[in-house]
Amino acid sequence: MRTLGGGARRRGALRLAGRCVGIGVAAAMPATAFAQETRTGLLVSTGISGETNPYNEIGADDVSVAATLELRPSLRIEDETSAVDLDAYAQFRQFVRRYGLEDSYGVNGRVQTRRSERLTLRGNGFFSYTDGAYGGFGRPGLGPLPTPGSEGQPAPTAPELVQSPPVAVLTDAAVLGQRTRTTSYGTGIGFDATLSANSSLASDLDVRALRFATLGFSDYSVATAETRYSRKLSDLTSVGVIGSLGYTNYLNTRVGDALVYSALLSLDRRFSSRWAVSLAAGASIANLRQPVGLPDARLTSVNVRGRFCWQGQ
Repeated sequence: MRTLGGGARRRGALRLAGRCVGIGVAAAMPATAFAQETRTGLLVSTGISGETNPYNEIGADDVSVAATLELRPSLRIEDETSAVDLDAYAQFRQFVRRYGLEDSYGVNGRVQTRRSERLTLRGNGFFSYTDGAYGGFGRPGLGPLPTPGSEGQPAPTAPELVQSPPVAVLTDAAVLGQRTRTTSYGTGIGFDATLSANSSLASDLDVRALRFATLGFSDYSVATAETRYSRKLSDLTSVGVIGSLGYTNYLNTRVGDALVYSALLSLDRRFSSRWAVSLAAGASIANLRQPVGLPDARLTSVNVRGRFCWQGQ
């Protein structure tokens, strides 16, 4: 296992060459009252990359060359009221020398069904497995909070009010540059409801688990619930409230768990058929349950976020 040196930093990557091939097939079922359509696809990409110190080792400043291969099959089945999406991936990066093979695999599933003119139900599930390193990143999860009195231990994570992708983002610098096997899996359910001509409500419940093969890494699970209420003021402007509750449970009893409450006020404004902006501001309170012998802690933070979106063909 290679660890990060205090002065080590990633110096960037240079993509030298690549090739991408996509294949798609669409098949329609015989016409019925609810016509069903099935679409399949396959994306194949290959390339060569060159990076300086890809795993942030001390004194390893030479350029490392690797060949890459990525496969992404997909399947979509839909009719007038429902849609099911399945997609998977397999990624390989073989270094010419020193680092060997880095490979990862995953599968994601999503289902959405419209129960009425006012109610849509959603569900998802995912599984991913990585054997190797993270290319300069670290533990999959959400942004970490500082943990008073637990120096040398991974910090509890604070779920933020963001719509995370099915595969968790790699963000924890505590294991920067490590090489290990990681398994992550999870599921979620949610709904979108139209309350009136000008108001809507959406809610999601998401549960994830992270498991590591290397001793010293703390396995943990995260559960997050989020509810969003929106009120349309005009055809271009809407305001809302976002509330969130998140719980992080570390299986290692030497690492404290975290319970996080968040609330934000939001503003969404569309400037044209293509340009829109979303703003939100609020606060989060994190209650950190420390290991035995250490006092619990409460942290309060102010959250501000913004998103600019351009939409086109």
